[in-house]
Amino acid sequence: MSLKPETVEITIGGKKCELKCTLNAAMTVSDEFGGLVPALQAVQSANLRSTFAVIYAGLGVTDLQEQEEIAEKVYAGGVKNTADPLFKYLNLIFNGGKTPGQAGEGDTVGNPPKRKPGSKTT
Repeated sequence: MSLKPETVEITIGGKKCELKCTLNAAMTVSDEFGGLVPALQAVQSANLRSTFAVIYAGLGVTDLQEQEEIAEKVYAGGVKNTADPLFKYLNLIFNGGKTPGQAGEGDTVGNPPKRKPGSKTT
C-alpha cells in the first residue's frame, strides 16, 4: 500500500514550493545529519547549511547550481521564515511522512489497532 506523502508549503524567493515527506527525503536528511534528531537540533539552532540541506531534501534537489540558487533566495527572504515549515516538515518525517493519527489500522511497527471500548479480542 502506497499513500501519497504529505507536503509542507514553503516560500522561496516569493514562490510557493512543496517539501515532500518521502522515504527518500527522510533517508537523505537522516544520512546528512546522522539521524533525524540531529537534523531537528541543527535546524532549531538556525544552522544555515543544515536549514538548506533539509530544504534540498524536501524539494528533491541534487543539482549544485540549483541548490546555490535556493540558498541565496532563502537567505535573502530571511532564514527565520523557514523555521515553522521546516519544524512541521521534520515532524512529519518523524511520523512516516504523515500527520499523527493518520496511520490507520495499527502502525508500521507492527502494533495492532487500538481496541474500541466494549470490543472483544479475538
